[in-house]
Amino acid sequence: MTRFAVFLRGINVGGVRITMKDLAAVLVAAGYRRVITVLASGNVILDADVHDAGSLTTDIESVLCERFGYRARVLVTTHEELSELVAARRKVLYWQVPRGESPKTRIAKDLARTRHKEQVTTRNMDTLRKVLAKAAAED
Repeated sequence: MTRFAVFLRGINVGGVRITMKDLAAVLVAAGYRRVITVLASGNVILDADVHDAGSLTTDIESVLCERFGYRARVLVTTHEELSELVAARRKVLYWQVPRGESPKTRIAKDLARTRHKEQVTTRNMDTLRKVLAKAAAED
């Protein structure tokens, strides 16, 4: 059993509305264990029998597409990898702006473009720390 962090891209914006309660229920029904949502922006912690983030990504996208009827995109990392990312900020793009201003920055606008949607989602450091803290509290 491996603990993963799953980040949904593009939900609760642009007409795709999914409650965290519904999201958790769908993932539990799909066989994932200890499913926890964090905040209302598509942050999920769960346990899965797989060890490969790639196969988990494919499965979760399929489950969400089937249940909610949209082309789901998720980014998946192990809990351990997420801890390392937050601690060392490797494999991430980091920029600092005043609170509430990040969506207005040029980098945020560029990352939101269609050509990046398959590989990019944005979360602030506070959100990532909350995901890690919630996962730690459940252990």
